[in-house]
Amino acid sequence: MYEIITNFQTKSGLVGPSRTKVLQKVLAASIAYTAPCFAGDVKEGTSFYNSMVMGTALTIVSEVNERCLVNTDEVMEDVRTLWMGRYNAINNPIHNENLERFQASLSTIGDGMMPHYELWLGHFYKATQTKLARMNGAS
Repeated sequence: MYEIITNFQTKSGLVGPSRTKVLQKVLAASIAYTAPCFAGDVKEGTSFYNSMVMGTALTIVSEVNERCLVNTDEVMEDVRTLWMGRYNAINNPIHNENLERFQASLSTIGDGMMPHYELWLGHFYKATQTKLARMNGAS
């Protein structure tokens, strides 16, 4: 994760609050998209998240926060919202309030920041996949 954070800081062309907001959204989305998501009872989503995703997510967010200050509460809330959106899309796709909420929260990164979000999401996604694999014993 160190390499992707360094690349983001030096190559994104963003500074200050804009850079932090984009980083937080990209980090949250990359974790939520790479964390395992299961088919199961709709009522069990929170339980699955708490037992199988939250600890890993907090580890990754903490590692990033050591190198680049982020609002960990906001990032963790976005991870939860987006992961629950994925879970609900699998198990109850009729109406997905969580995905709508995360999409609406993207407006907080500011005008003109979506291209940065879209560009860096792929890079963070790959880095997060690698981090999760290592955390699960891959070499």
